[in-house]
Amino acid sequence: MYTYYHATTKLFSRASRNYGTDAVALPLLTIISGIVRLWQIGRVDRVVWDEAHFGRFGSMYLNGTYIHDVHPPLGKLIIALAEHLATARNSTFEFGGGAKYPSTVNHTFLRAQIAVFGILLAPLAYVTVRWMGAAQRSAAAAAAMAAWFVIFDNALCLMTRIVVLDGPLLCFTALTLAATMRWWLRAGGGEMRWIALTGVSLALATSVKWVGVFSVMLVGVLTVVDIVYRFLILADRIVPRPSRARIACTLLWIIAIRALLLIVLPLCVYAAVFRIHFAMQTQHGVGEHKMPIRFQANLRWNRYNRQPTNVAYNGSIAKLWPDSKHDGCGKLLAFRPPSSVKKKKSLKDPQHVGYGSVLTGADWWAFQSVDNGARAFVCDGCMVRLVHDTTQMPLQLDDHRKTSSDGDDVIYPVIIAPAKQENNIDDSWTIEIVSQELALLNDGLIHPIST
Repeated sequence: MYTYYHATTKLFSRASRNYGTDAVALPLLTIISGIVRLWQIGRVDRVVWDEAHFGRFGSMYLNGTYIHDVHPPLGKLIIALAEHLATARNSTFEFGGGAKYPSTVNHTFLRAQIAVFGILLAPLAYVTVRWMGAAQRSAAAAAAMAAWFVIFDNALCLMTRIVVLDGPLLCFTALTLAATMRWWLRAGGGEMRWIALTGVSLALATSVKWVGVFSVMLVGVLTVVDIVYRFLILADRIVPRPSRARIACTLLWIIAIRALLLIVLPLCVYAAVFRIHFAMQTQHGVGEHKMPIRFQANLRWNRYNRQPTNVAYNGSIAKLWPDSKHDGCGKLLAFRPPSSVKKKKSLKDPQHVGYGSVLTGADWWAFQSVDNGARAFVCDGCMVRLVHDTTQMPLQLDDHRKTSSDGDDVIYPVIIAPAKQENNIDDSWTIEIVSQELALLNDGLIHPIST
């Protein structure tokens, strides 16, 4: 590949000989940062502010309980690891707001582990500014001043001394900026390694909080500027003019490497974090109803975990038609009444009714055969009666409420009420399978999880 030199390459190489002060400044600033962050960090022995929120999430990870939260899982996984190292195995502390830490939880060590991310902010600030002004005589002084400001900033100090997500987020964001400046300004060799580190740190920052996307935007803009600058350098008369094909190959190589390390690699890391997140949660917990039902069915002690594979006549089943608002599933099992009760539309038009609710202990139904067939399981085309398991009343059309139209469909209101008479047509329903989520189960039978 065609090689070229950035305008500051020689300046960086010359300045690298003057980095002797870094060997003293970096350890000294890191020690000062550690003293400030760790000084009497365990003095308050109660749950402070959002420690109640994220500390509880960490304990839920350790218990295998499902967690649904607005933030990506990496920060909570880090807190869970810190709790694992600082908490006795038999501890059942739930991190209630203002609650006193029990003897089974070493809250000083717990907070100190999170404070490490805040301690690292000072050396990261130093090297970032140092690389940005590597050839300047005042670069070391400016870098030390930047690190000093980070060390004694009250907000940064406070947010990295308690068990919250801000410490890891700030650390990974600072690491992203430092690695980006390293390769973007050509501050030394090993460019590919620093680009790869940028991609990994981008994924880590975004995996803690989605506000890390702003780091992605910054790196994206700098990458575009870098590619344009390289094109201008290659095409300029300052360097020997190569052939157009050689320029094109060089640029394609540059773009491919950046796409691999700044797009594919971060996505893989981000997906791996979620893989760990789901692998650690095996029991039902908070917010699981927002996930697809097939996911919920794999959680132990979940309401759908004990659903039968097929629906048998006279067997009870819970909420066969999930409500999209509460179950995170967009499908709705619709029932079409027999043609003798169709209204307003011709017999060729589909007539649907639907029912959905938040599942409670009373949302169990039994399927009774209407056509007295010899089938053991409910299947496509069967005529059934839906009997509420608690009240023993059938689901039927409500004659006292008006129907409504939605496009070409007529919407029929339904109620749970005592049967009007034996073989009442208003409580007889024909099952129609619209689709199966799993092709292997496309056997004409009703499967509560996948139909």
